[in-house]
Amino acid sequence: MQSLLEQKKKDKPLKRLLTTSTSHTNHCQSNRIAQLVKVVQCLRSIYLANPDSPYLSLDELEKQCEELSLDSSSKYWLASHELPDNPRIHTHVVGNSVKFRYKPPLHLDHGERQVRSLLSLFKTCHQTCAKPITVEDVHDSTRNADRSIQRLLDKDKIAKVMGRDRKEILVYKDHDKQLHAEFLSLFRNVSMDDLTHERIRRVLVNHGQTAYEVKGRSEAVKPTETRRERSKPTKIRHNEHVSSQLEFYRN
Repeated sequence: MQSLLEQKKKDKPLKRLLTTSTSHTNHCQSNRIAQLVKVVQCLRSIYLANPDSPYLSLDELEKQCEELSLDSSSKYWLASHELPDNPRIHTHVVGNSVKFRYKPPLHLDHGERQVRSLLSLFKTCHQTCAKPITVEDVHDSTRNADRSIQRLLDKDKIAKVMGRDRKEILVYKDHDKQLHAEFLSLFRNVSMDDLTHERIRRVLVNHGQTAYEVKGRSEAVKPTETRRERSKPTKIRHNEHVSSQLEFYRN
C-alpha cells in the first residue's frame, strides 16, 4: 500500500512538468514568429527609405532597428530556416556570413520615372492576363505609392475595384481597345432584369461552353448511430439449485 502511494506522488510532478514544457514550447514558437515579422518589417522599412540599401546581416540589422532584439538561437533559426524561404527576402552569402535584403513584390523604377514604370507594369499585367496588382503590393514596393496611384487615377489610366477578398485591386484601362458597334448596342440595350444564374448557365451549356459553378459548403452527413443491444443482467434466483427437491404441502 505504501509503495502505491509513493508511486502516485511521483507521477504528479511528472505530469506537471510535461504541461509546463508544452506551454513553454508554444510560447517560444510564438516569440520566434513575432521576431520573424519584426525582421521583415525592419528590412522593408530600410528598403522603402533607400531602395539601393545594401544586404545586412542579422547583427547589422539589430543595430539599425532599436525594437529588434535577437538571441543566438533565434538568429540561427532565422538565418538557416525562415528567412531564406521567405518570398519577401533576398539572401546573399558572403564568406561565413549570411546577409539579407527586402524583395518587393513589384520591380519599379524610383524617382521621376516611377509613375511611368508603374503604368507599364499595369499594361503588361493586362495584356498577359497575369495576377492583378493590389494597392497593398504598390505600398510594399515604394514609399510614394499613394501619390503614384492617384496620378494614374486622375489621368484615367487605371481603375480601382474591390476584390472578393476585400482587397483593393488596380486595373489598367485600355482606351485603344475597339469594340464592335453592334456588340456595344446589344450590350447597352438588352435588359438584364430577367436573367438568373440558372438561365445564364443554360445558355452557356447550350453553346458548348463550360459554366462556372460555385459550390457551396456540403453539409456533413451525420453517421447513422447503430444501437447496441444491452445485455440484460442475469437475475439470481434463490434456491434455484435445489428447485427439483422442493415440494408443496397443503394443510
